[in-house]
Amino acid sequence: MIIKGLNLENIYFAHFGKAKGASEILALNIELLEAYESIGQRVLASGGTTKELKESLLELFKGELANSRVKDRRQSLLKFFGLDMDLNSQGIYYYFNNLKKN
Repeated sequence: MIIKGLNLENIYFAHFGKAKGASEILALNIELLEAYESIGQRVLASGGTTKELKESLLELFKGELANSRVKDRRQSLLKFFGLDMDLNSQGIYYYFNNLKKN
């Protein structure tokens, strides 16, 4: 992947600004993207819906929160990211469902 070879030190997030540790952030995002893909394929293959997909994504997210430094804000973050999980599950479901049709 091209981005891995850039040896970036920082990433700039829209609305949030500069974050140090670009290689770690990118590695985690690639890992999460692969997990989302795997979950989407598994849920769709089993005949699941966006509801089941969202629940599976939330379980992954809860695990990530449990391993993070934000344990004290876990419940508020779960509530905050609820809409994101809705949109993510719908997008992943739509993508894999269309792959099946083609």
